[in-house]
Amino acid sequence: MNYDLPPPPASVGVSNVADLQYRNYEGPLISRTMRWWIIAKSGMQNTMKKPAFWVCVAFCLLPYLIHFAIYYFTQGLTQQAAAAGVGAAGVLGAGDPERYGQLVYTCLCSDTNLLSIFIIALLIGTGSIAADNRANALMVYLSKPITKGDYLLGKWMGIFLTLWIVALLPCLLLFLLLMVVYTTDGFLRENPTLILRILAASVVPALIHTSLLIGLSAWSKSPRLVGSIYAGIYFVGAILARILGNSLYGNDPDMNNTVQHFSVSGVIEGMIQYILHITLSPALLQKRDDTTLAMPIVAPLAIAAVVLIIGGIVAARTKINAVEVIRG
Repeated sequence: MNYDLPPPPASVGVSNVADLQYRNYEGPLISRTMRWWIIAKSGMQNTMKKPAFWVCVAFCLLPYLIHFAIYYFTQGLTQQAAAAGVGAAGVLGAGDPERYGQLVYTCLCSDTNLLSIFIIALLIGTGSIAADNRANALMVYLSKPITKGDYLLGKWMGIFLTLWIVALLPCLLLFLLLMVVYTTDGFLRENPTLILRILAASVVPALIHTSLLIGLSAWSKSPRLVGSIYAGIYFVGAILARILGNSLYGNDPDMNNTVQHFSVSGVIEGMIQYILHITLSPALLQKRDDTTLAMPIVAPLAIAAVVLIIGGIVAARTKINAVEVIRG
């Protein structure tokens, strides 16, 4: 039996199907080194939508505006007194080569600024991984073409960049204002490295807060629990460090000062003071006598800072898994 079909009529058009075979993908390529940015960008965008974040940013700016206004007017009084031949002792920063660094420290480490940055860190860091753990979202994340390292780096950078920008921008604004107002007084000549020290000092709180919160958040499914634990570590640790320093080294000012810095807030303040390379004056300490506070011993504080940063990152990296592993 012949199953051959008859040829189509001449009036019917016939189109040939071309053999395209395999074709390479010619679309945009994103290297693996930037995959973390997708996660970081998403976290930062969610942060910008929170009204509480902008309220804390406004409180961060407040100490800079107040201190600059005070500093500006007291310097004006100092210059008038010097022109009149009257001594200017007791005026804030008069004749002190560290006065600009002290002003940056006062703003960056003021109670308002430290507390505002701490609240922002809680706001954006407590649920960074804990919320994903609660929603079982890690399985979805890690099923994508990203690794655990990409995920962790994206979460870490999303918090770090936000905190660093919040701490850095007011410092840069203060630096620019000081440079404009006091250029004729030798501001740049006396402080050639101040801008570099500002950049380094503003990194410290962002590094420590980010690493510790990432480490705590990875081990929990409750952002509120993470916030409570970190708040306890932050405040109770500062109180215990002061009690320990006064009880053990009451007669040794250097060791007492160093031990009192063995807390999260203390390490941040001590490292910033060392980076700015200043001695806290009586005016900054709000004391009426001639008491000054030298820099704490930097080696143990630097070791403590490294342990906090690396420990938090390692703790997070250890816990990040697509599925929860149960060992019996």
